[in-house]
Amino acid sequence: MKHVFLSSALLLALWPAEGKSQLEQSEALVYNAEISLQQDKEAACRWLTQAFWQLKDAPDPGHGAKRRLRKRLESLLRRADSKALGRLRRTSQTADSLYKSAQSYREKGWTETAVDLLEQVQALQPGRAREELMQLRRQIAADPNRFLFGHLASAERPYLDAEWQQAAGWLESPPYQAGKRGQSRALIGWQHVVGDADLHAEIGMPDGPGKAAFLFGCKNHGSEFYMVELVHLSPGTEVVLRRWQGGKFRDLGSSDGVLPEEFRTGFLPIDVLIRGVTISVCVGDLPLIRATTQAPVEGKVGFFVSKDTANLEPARFRHLRIAEQ
Repeated sequence: MKHVFLSSALLLALWPAEGKSQLEQSEALVYNAEISLQQDKEAACRWLTQAFWQLKDAPDPGHGAKRRLRKRLESLLRRADSKALGRLRRTSQTADSLYKSAQSYREKGWTETAVDLLEQVQALQPGRAREELMQLRRQIAADPNRFLFGHLASAERPYLDAEWQQAAGWLESPPYQAGKRGQSRALIGWQHVVGDADLHAEIGMPDGPGKAAFLFGCKNHGSEFYMVELVHLSPGTEVVLRRWQGGKFRDLGSSDGVLPEEFRTGFLPIDVLIRGVTISVCVGDLPLIRATTQAPVEGKVGFFVSKDTANLEPARFRHLRIAEQ
């Protein structure tokens, strides 16, 4: 008997997916794999992997149809690659966990964090989160002036994004526990800024000693960033441009002297102008710092607070604007 091997493209042409249920599409993929298994195990494994994900979310029509197809798929997958089924199951568990976390953050209102997690789900299980991602991205795009939060949390570092509050017209830093010193919190946006840019934000400092900062050039999960830090002292406020890299800070420049008392009331407007390797910092119309870097600045933008006292009042942030030139 003469055996004829059909190519993957031809098999798809003979069995179009349009109009078929997910279960029928999965069955078509398994059928394609059965035909190609003897001739091309790699192609069969691709078909079966695609069928695995398609079948996972397919509605069960009853009568054991989905269960029988799953057993058939798993039997063929063991023949094609004895280790593939275990890998797919582990990947499926990871995707399920990420998807569950994304739903939790979405319910909490952390849309951008949910997007980050759903993108990981989509990478592991193509197609699963596509519609939700499109919906959430449209939601984000409809509100371009919002500060778009990302998720930054590390067990090794004290920079966390939890408990930031959206108040009337501004963001408030997380509450501090009485009697605890040196607490730090950061919140990082999702937008990655590359090249020349004008950055603007307004910071409302609490009364009493404390620190708050406008972050930029944040990358590698927070292991590198620049900050314009406001150091609230007792007759005024000092402005310092710093860089965090290699586990330590390096000062790039500071204001000559301390800003007078009137700068402490209300919100302090901070402008950062990035031009190549030059960073300029202004408070209102007052140019304070100009520094150069070894390489052009790029990365995400965010806010940071640090308290060296038991002062419990939060810092406030508003009017974030990012204009790439």
